[in-house]
Amino acid sequence: MKIIVLQGEDTEKSYKRLEKFTTEARNRNWEVTEILPDSPLKATEIVSTPSLFGSERLFILRDYKLLNKNDLKVLQRFDGNFVIYHEGDLPAAFLKMMPQDFKMEKYDLPKIIFTFLDSLYPGNSSQSIKFLHDLVKTEPPELVFFLVSRHIRDLFWVKVDATSTGFPSWKVGKLRSQTSKYSPELLKRILVSLSDIDSLVKSSKTDLLSSLDLLILKYLE
Repeated sequence: MKIIVLQGEDTEKSYKRLEKFTTEARNRNWEVTEILPDSPLKATEIVSTPSLFGSERLFILRDYKLLNKNDLKVLQRFDGNFVIYHEGDLPAAFLKMMPQDFKMEKYDLPKIIFTFLDSLYPGNSSQSIKFLHDLVKTEPPELVFFLVSRHIRDLFWVKVDATSTGFPSWKVGKLRSQTSKYSPELLKRILVSLSDIDSLVKSSKTDLLSSLDLLILKYLE
């Protein structure tokens, strides 16, 4: 079994890569099987099931937690291609369990994105807007908006119930430091505004960059 890992914070690029794998497999008349979390069969049981058409096979798994160390060893006994897709960075402990000959593709975001996200706190609007306009010179506003929305959601989550996030301790610590500059009410208002912006953009009533400018000025001045 050829095992391929797709991971990284640049989920747009990693997902496009996954789509390319799937499209090429179907163009070659491969049998494509997605292993779902609610499947009554384990991943190893699905892989061991004989192909209906005797063709090359591609398996896609989006939840790495469905595999343990023994499962990874079992997978190597079978033929085919097994893609593990993860939005974000996989835990180092999981990657250490992987067989030596696995292939990994990691899609990282530019450092300026994290600098921009870290700058989002009350009293820092001018710096945030500067980073925002530098960022959109190389990255699409849609990606920036998605990352801002996810980041504010994570800040709110850590603010109200950090233990339920499931984030690694280093990430909780970093987010908690930033959330200390916010009240829960302010984070909630920003989340509502982001949802409103998303609706307005989809109905072509505003543009993302101007909306993000106004949001930062309104809440982080």
